[in-house]
Amino acid sequence: MTNSRLLREKAKRAAQTELARRKAARSDLLSFTSYTMVGYKVGRHHRLLCDKLNAVERGEIKRLMVFMPPRNGKSELTSKRFPAWYLGRNPDKQIITASYGANLAQGFGRDVRNLVGSPEFGTLFPGVGVASDSAAKDNWHTTKGGVYSAMGVGGGLTGKGAHVALIDDPVKDRQDAESIAINSGHWREHAALMSRELRRELDGADTGRVLRELQAGQVDLITSLPREAADRAQRIARESLITGARFDELRDEILRTGEVTESRATLIARTETSKASTMLTEARAEAIGSPGYTWRSHRDNRTRPSHREMNGQFVAWGSPPTLDGLTGHAGCVPNCRCFARPILPYE
Repeated sequence: MTNSRLLREKAKRAAQTELARRKAARSDLLSFTSYTMVGYKVGRHHRLLCDKLNAVERGEIKRLMVFMPPRNGKSELTSKRFPAWYLGRNPDKQIITASYGANLAQGFGRDVRNLVGSPEFGTLFPGVGVASDSAAKDNWHTTKGGVYSAMGVGGGLTGKGAHVALIDDPVKDRQDAESIAINSGHWREHAALMSRELRRELDGADTGRVLRELQAGQVDLITSLPREAADRAQRIARESLITGARFDELRDEILRTGEVTESRATLIARTETSKASTMLTEARAEAIGSPGYTWRSHRDNRTRPSHREMNGQFVAWGSPPTLDGLTGHAGCVPNCRCFARPILPYE
């Protein structure tokens, strides 16, 4: 009896340990990597990189650049494990991976596809896998409608959209890296591709229409400007989502009206640029059935106490909170640096 009880206790502890590992792997990239890659050795730089990539998945970081020496695990985490983990958590989303050559990009695609189709992945994300009709390593679908695409410079990605765009090794070697002409050409190609797809969404997709409707409902709140100038300010803010431009252009346009001071123009420009980004997030989230979002605040002295207290709180898209007398979603009131992390319908 004693041996039997000890065996049961041992099995129970093993089961609890396994369940804890699975839970951690679903919510943390480094834990996912350790779970799906036996013998993975974790260094401090891996922890830092995974922390940043976790923030990318949560929507807290919009643009991330990674610089590491060769053979230090950058591509393993960024271009192989992260896309698979991201699709596990967001199986209906789309990812594009680009590189200097088709072979390298397709190699990433093959590794991610094989990982998503592995038994370990299926244990962590039941029901999510590679669609049965997806055999290509550079363009395949998940069983939940997500899409992974990979292409080298010069390849045809026109018409494909992405929630996450990865660029790994955009240049082949040092000679190409030091070539101004090659660097400029690669950058223009990647930037133009992403801009085209975002413009296509904002001009023709339902999310773009909803964004314009949301902005129209807010235009009367820009009380410092005539209606025509306020409409123009919103159009420029919407355009900045495509071009990646800062608020400076919008500020200068507002100043040309002669209606406000430079400080007021700066405040309006920053607010409208941030609101446009949040409203696009809202339009995209509601399109897939998201009920609301988790409010995220920066933890520094510049964050207002009322906004700091909102950190981690659920907010329904149709019920923006009123804080300090101002009503609006995260990032949609003056001088608000907070942001929304949408709650997906299956979470």
